[in-house]
This record gives sequence, C-alpha cells and structure tokens, in this order.
Amino acid sequence: REIEARAGACQRSAVSALLGVMCDAVVDLDPHLVMKEHSAKLAGMLMHDSGRSLRGAKLVDLLSDPEDRERFEHLASCASGGELLPAMFGARVRDAIGNSVKTVLYHVPYLSVGGRTHHIVGVREDTNTAAEAAIGGLGTQHILGRVKMPAAVLTEEVSRR
Repeated sequence: REIEARAGACQRSAVSALLGVMCDAVVDLDPHLVMKEHSAKLAGMLMHDSGRSLRGAKLVDLLSDPEDRERFEHLASCASGGELLPAMFGARVRDAIGNSVKTVLYHVPYLSVGGRTHHIVGVREDTNTAAEAAIGGLGTQHILGRVKMPAAVLTEEVSRR
C-alpha cells in the first residue's frame, strides 16, 4: 500500500511540475476547494502582502465573477461525481487592490487514498486573445475531450486491492 501511495504522489508531483511550467501559480485543493498550502506565487500574482497566507482560503472566493465561481464549483462537483477529466477555462480573479485579473485555470482532479476528490489547479494570467475567447464564450474546455481517464491516473492509490 505504501508503494501505491508513493506512485500516486509521484503522479501528482509530475502534474504539478508540468502546470508549474505552464502557469504562474499552482495550488492543491482539498475536497472543499480549500487551499492545502500557501502559494507565494499566487499571493504575489494577486499583490497580497507577504504576511497574508492563502492556506485555508477557498479558491472560488478569489474568483471575481459569480459565473466563474459557479462554473468552477460545477466542474469540481462533476469531478467529485467520478468524472476525473482535466479541464481549462477562463476566469477573472480579484487582486488585493480590487482589479479583476484575466486568467486561465487548468483543473486536474485526483483521488486521495480515502477515495475523496482533490484538485490541482494551475493559474495563468493571460491578457491575450486566448483568454478572452475562453472567458467570452468557449466556456470550459476539457483537455482530453470526453475521454475518461483511466482510474489509476492521478490517484494517490494506484490500485484498490
């Protein structure tokens, strides 16, 4: 069982590393969409002072548009229902001085050892037309289309024997 947990941790680490290359910040969320750890990169992106920790903050509370919050919560609830599809979508995030920052969120759900859905989210600030298209009408784009990921992908436990 320990080997299986390590394999899952390696898979999560690989996903986080890939998102870290593509995004300005990467956060790991619990089943309630709460940040498990502080993200200095996200705090810096949102111009938060260095004394404020994002640990324990709900990512949806940082989204400035109610439709973006609803879309992200829906996406997370679908993942909790067993549909572990990576997805991306445009969203506006509120910074510390009240500006609405255009971003693209990359959402990758995974199962914990206990079978609960957690979420790795990459956040990339985007001022180009790709973000405007995603925010303006393309909606959520599933990275793998409608193909379901194998159950072992991105789980903390590779098999449940």
